[in-house]
Amino acid sequence: NPTTEADALNLATGFTALLNELEDTCAMDDVEGCTEVVLFPPFPFISKVMDIVGKSGITVGAQQVYYQDKGAFTGSVAASMVKSVGCEFVLCGHSERRSLFSDSDANINAKVKKVLEF
Repeated sequence: NPTTEADALNLATGFTALLNELEDTCAMDDVEGCTEVVLFPPFPFISKVMDIVGKSGITVGAQQVYYQDKGAFTGSVAASMVKSVGCEFVLCGHSERRSLFSDSDANINAKVKKVLEF
């Protein structure tokens, strides 16, 4: 996980260059059966990473969301927020969230339901 914006942009640029060097890669819109590639940068870097990788057919997603749309949930990010910056995917139920932040099955279920609304 990049710890600075510069690290995130370097990773995105390097990853894009690597994919472009491979002979058997293709943009999702070009050929049926292509593998979709999704990067999940930390929230502060989503938009700038998207600017770098978007032209390559790489999609950007969010590492997590909170299941409430509004309220006093300091530090939480709503699904509507990540959707508004262009994210099409969200990680829900990642083992790190389960072990470090005690995300329960019920919380993950609520997140998945919220993500599916968008």
